[in-house]
Amino acid sequence: MEKLNGGSLNKFIYRRKILNLPILENETSIIMKQIFEALYFIHVKNYMHRDLKPENILFQKPNNINSIKLIDFGLGLKIDSGDYFASNERCGTYPYMAPELIESKNYTKVYLQDG
Repeated sequence: MEKLNGGSLNKFIYRRKILNLPILENETSIIMKQIFEALYFIHVKNYMHRDLKPENILFQKPNNINSIKLIDFGLGLKIDSGDYFASNERCGTYPYMAPELIESKNYTKVYLQDG
């Protein structure tokens, strides 16, 4: 297992707030690009994370925003590639849940298209 000693995105945000230092636009862009790439990777492999939150996004190295890792697939779900999937199962961490989950509405697999 990889050692990730850079702390969580949640701690990064909190530290910046305590020190009254803004998170710069270019830093946000670097972080978000890595999160989107990680999500794209797992979605292409037909996995759903289902508990995406700052605590589940870690930095591999301290003070290195270019080392994002997505963790905690405990609520993750593997979807067979050809199968239609729909659920209204409520899972995740409440403050980070999508509105359709909170309202117990159906959600489906997102079908990705290259291009």
